[in-house]
Amino acid sequence: MASSSSSYWLTASLAFILTATLLLRESQAQLSSTFYDSTCPNVSSIVLDQVQQAQKNDTRILASLTRLFFHDCFVNGCDGSILLDNSSTIVTEKDAAPNNNSARGFGVVDNIKAAVENSCSGIVSCADILALAAEVSVNLCASVLLIGSQSGGPKWSVLLGRRDGTTANFTAAGNLPGPRDNLTTLQKKFNDVGLNDTDLVALSGEISSLQKRKLEAAVHAHSLLILSAGAHTFGRAQCRTFINRLYNFSDNSTADPSLNSTYLATLQKNCPQGGNGSTLNDLDPTTPDTFDNNYFTNLQTKEGLLQSDQELYDTGASTASIVDQFAANQTVFFESFIAAMINMGNISPLTGSDGEIRSDCKKVNGASEQYTIRMSVKVLSIAGLRTLGSSLPGFPQNTKLPHPSCCVPLFVASRDQLLSHVRTSIRCLTARPGHVSNVRRDNMGGETRGGAKRGGGDRRKKPGDDDEVEEFDDPELGLSLGRCVWKAELMAMDES
Repeated sequence: MASSSSSYWLTASLAFILTATLLLRESQAQLSSTFYDSTCPNVSSIVLDQVQQAQKNDTRILASLTRLFFHDCFVNGCDGSILLDNSSTIVTEKDAAPNNNSARGFGVVDNIKAAVENSCSGIVSCADILALAAEVSVNLCASVLLIGSQSGGPKWSVLLGRRDGTTANFTAAGNLPGPRDNLTTLQKKFNDVGLNDTDLVALSGEISSLQKRKLEAAVHAHSLLILSAGAHTFGRAQCRTFINRLYNFSDNSTADPSLNSTYLATLQKNCPQGGNGSTLNDLDPTTPDTFDNNYFTNLQTKEGLLQSDQELYDTGASTASIVDQFAANQTVFFESFIAAMINMGNISPLTGSDGEIRSDCKKVNGASEQYTIRMSVKVLSIAGLRTLGSSLPGFPQNTKLPHPSCCVPLFVASRDQLLSHVRTSIRCLTARPGHVSNVRRDNMGGETRGGAKRGGGDRRKKPGDDDEVEEFDDPELGLSLGRCVWKAELMAMDES
């Protein structure tokens, strides 16, 4: 009976993907694997070369690039919006909670774009570069099959022809599936983008334009269910994303009962209470850098790292039978993953005259040469910063500041790097004093600001703070427990 049920779910899953693929032919018709054959025939080899170069120095980059594609397509469709930096008109998706200090690989995408532009300028979109980089990354992950032979991960023909969006959606990016989501929450997030599974199965006959849009969103949701699992066959996760499972699951001061006890002990050793929340852990403890089906066998033995992973195989979970099928047959998993990646890549593409082909993936065409620079600087005292600032050429020697200008240390740290890229003159756009406030840590390890007086630089201290440590509640200047974090905008005006 169990075998029959498993076969039903697998058949239904694959049948859904195939049916949805046929129904989405109108969207797919505008994308083609041969789209650049006459205008940029070497684009695939360029992407492969750049990703291979990046892989030599960063074994995590393959998982990171795959994840970028996933996070891009889930928000506004596959339009490269995740790559856009902050500007006067754009609030970057990079700062949304699921992406902040997590999404990575942007520099590699920039390198790919530069190499492609050198070969065929103004032809290939950043959105298509993400799609190609994801396919290359999955294929480059070596997979050891049951017969012992070495092969690559799954490979497919990437449909191309997307154009780049000119906006970002910070709010929608904040609704990406999270590591602590249970199955019900995950399903709700999928439903929020269109339809639930019951609606999908019931769809038949003539499809109106509204139904087509709903179907597109629904295929997106179904693809995410496979991709959120498949993409975790390789890569890492920080302790802070699952620390609650180790010590205080459901706020009851105990560990998640769904965790294998031996695996729990290993994780508690890697992630002690009060330890470094950014310590990395393998999503797949058996073959961490290989794209294979071991992730699913790990779920069967209660070794899913994230709560959202193990939920797929919890008692009574509607997805458990699919996990069993993928664990038993890697080929079936690969085929399903490929279908899901193709379907996800077809979500709301900008084609024809919509959107643009960005010349720089970080900004829309025609944007001013404005750069946002963020960095952390260790300091010993506020007085030391004032001394540093007063020694700089051009710094007002006799100016008395209640707090150091954000531009002073930022300029020192960034001017050489900035000037090495473009011939510029630099002026500070945000050179006002900071305001002192309390800063507390939330349970994810981030900072939550509160109690700010936005008026006149009110100074406060927290119990136990060092006398020389001040805390600021200012968008461009933050200082907490000896760690100074400046956020400021520098205007770089091209003089060439």
